[in-house]
Amino acid sequence: MSKRFSTLDTTRLLFEHPRILFRLIERMDRQETRYLREADLMAEVVAYSRGLSRADRERLRLALNTDNLFRSGLVIDIVKVDGERRLVFQDALINLMRACNASLYQELTDARLRGHLVTLRDVRDRLERSSFSNVDPDFTELCDDLNERVSLLIGLLRQNVLRMQTISAQLADMSGDASRNPDRFQQFRQNLFEQIVTLYDRHIKPTLVFLNPDSRLNDGTNLFETFDAMVRLLDDHGHPALADQLFRSSISLNALYKPIQAVAQEVEHFLRKTRRGMVQYNAMEHFYGQLRALKGETETLSLRRKWLDGSGFSRSTGFLVGLRAQPRPRHYAFGQSTSYYQLLFSELELRLADLRRQA
Repeated sequence: MSKRFSTLDTTRLLFEHPRILFRLIERMDRQETRYLREADLMAEVVAYSRGLSRADRERLRLALNTDNLFRSGLVIDIVKVDGERRLVFQDALINLMRACNASLYQELTDARLRGHLVTLRDVRDRLERSSFSNVDPDFTELCDDLNERVSLLIGLLRQNVLRMQTISAQLADMSGDASRNPDRFQQFRQNLFEQIVTLYDRHIKPTLVFLNPDSRLNDGTNLFETFDAMVRLLDDHGHPALADQLFRSSISLNALYKPIQAVAQEVEHFLRKTRRGMVQYNAMEHFYGQLRALKGETETLSLRRKWLDGSGFSRSTGFLVGLRAQPRPRHYAFGQSTSYYQLLFSELELRLADLRRQA
């Protein structure tokens, strides 16, 4: 009988060695599939475990064996297609791994957003026909379903905002080729334009339309109109607590519009950059990343690291050296009296007269 690991032990090993699933999820996203090939999993385990001790390598190999993953419930289905085995992992596990790595967050597409909106409209229609009685199990289950779907939507959109806010680093990486190979800048710009336009049209723009309270949809009410209808129904039928909770959720969703709008403006601005602007942008993002790393060192449990230590950064870059010795720019204050402005205008007229005589 082969060695078996419990679900807890197998999950613990996966999170002790997260890079395995991180790479596999990246590959799954590139291929736009919802499964992992067994051969890819085994190859990744072998490649990763080369640097481990013999005992750790054997334990990892046994825990991530397909049979053990299936028995522990982390793999919910095994599909055989064209002579290969495809593993379908638990969505909860994949989503938790994505939550541990911001680069793995999936941008919401128009189809996924519309699916959430259609579901909320269906809940609204069912709510209109409900009894609004707390002793009715259908109504209580409907309220639980509504709260669950709203919480899921808010969580997905917040993850999407975090994912989009990391786009600056992605743009810097994509513009690295422009600074290293200026001869191919035109070709690079074309490829970059296509990628950014795809990102904008398929992910950023649909999210902006979805979160815009003024948007008009051909197939029905928008998100906030749907929320307002459910709030009125709950309030009119004696459920102010539920109505208030739903109203606060709509406010939370409305607050997510501005961060995504800022990302959209940044993308549009980036597309208008010249090669020199891209090089400057890339340099700023590089040094900004260094400052973020220094800031991250202060975000620990140690109370001694409360301040950012930027002395080494200042000496290595020279950005701030001698900055304190520079005088501050002097401001020019206008007077408040009538005679002051009369003097100012007369001085301007005299100078214009001198310029006319010289011409």
